Amino acid sequence: MTALCALFDTPDAAALRAHVVALHEQGALDPFLAAIPGAPQRRARTRQRIAALEAELADVHPVALAALPDRPDAPAAPRQIPAYGAPLGKGRIAKTRCGSVEAPALAGPRAFAVRTGAATLGGGLPGQATVIVDPDRHPQPGGLALLSETDEAGIESYRLLSVAVDRSGLLQGYSLNPAHEVALDPLPPGDVAAVVAAYFA
Repeated sequence: MTALCALFDTPDAAALRAHVVALHEQGALDPFLAAIPGAPQRRARTRQRIAALEAELADVHPVALAALPDRPDAPAAPRQIPAYGAPLGKGRIAKTRCGSVEAPALAGPRAFAVRTGAATLGGGLPGQATVIVDPDRHPQPGGLALLSETDEAGIESYRLLSVAVDRSGLLQGYSLNPAHEVALDPLPPGDVAAVVAAYFA
């Protein structure tokens, strides 16, 4: 409003209004008002644009149906991944094949499933749960990890751990039943993997 008052050399909004009304009454604004398009002019421009589009579309040839990709009649079957697990005691899980389960969408190409067999992490992960493990992902604090280990007799097994950060900023894995603690950072990458999902049925 200040800029308009300065443009029309008026001291305030009231004077500006009076000045514009006076110009209108004198007919000084008629050429400018006539240049503002009304509804008939807008409709005419719309008709012109539609006619131009129709002319352009008349030259467009339809795409051959044979060139379009085939649409599947039914969605693809869910991806199945191998499941392992049999309780060994002391929080260990045998690497025994025990069927297959459906992979969630976030599971990577090398993902597999492990049946817990026991509530080693407490009530948050019951003994009948099945976890989805992605060996291409590293465990994160607040998540779960699957540790692959070999005992003195050479028997390979898994161990589920809850992941946290110690005072030094290093990753630690814990279990409750039995109480067990493992430093995860020094382990070879192939010995520890992230748990990305769990089935509780």
